Amino acid sequence: MPDVSDAVAHSAYQQALVFGRPYGFPAAEERVTVTEYIENLAAGTVVPRQRTVRTFDSAWLARLTRAPPSPSVEELLLAQERPVTVRHGRGRSPFIRDLLAAALCGLALLGWFARDAGLRPLIRKRFWRFTTPALKKHSR
Repeated sequence: MPDVSDAVAHSAYQQALVFGRPYGFPAAEERVTVTEYIENLAAGTVVPRQRTVRTFDSAWLARLTRAPPSPSVEELLLAQERPVTVRHGRGRSPFIRDLLAAALCGLALLGWFARDAGLRPLIRKRFWRFTTPALKKHSR
């Protein structure tokens, strides 16, 4: 189940995705850098230099957890105050619901075959009141 650490890892990933940082919880004082190339005109060379584009420090973490947008997943995860646990237990048996669904399907299937055989026992015996007007209209 997700918790606050997942929200922190997701935020770090989203903020540094364009710089090639992989998904994961940021290390303490982690810096994301890009390589820049500066031309030295006097020497006629190109010199590489690392430029820091994102720092995941305690100030970043405080900003992230201080005021999450409302309503948001971050707000929900911060409100949990402890990790979520999952317990496997015995649930209610769906036997009765499944039995009722099977009986209704069987009744519909029986009606389909009875229609083809010309039996129509439920309609002829008038068990369903809404068929009575239809029978009167049909017998005229």
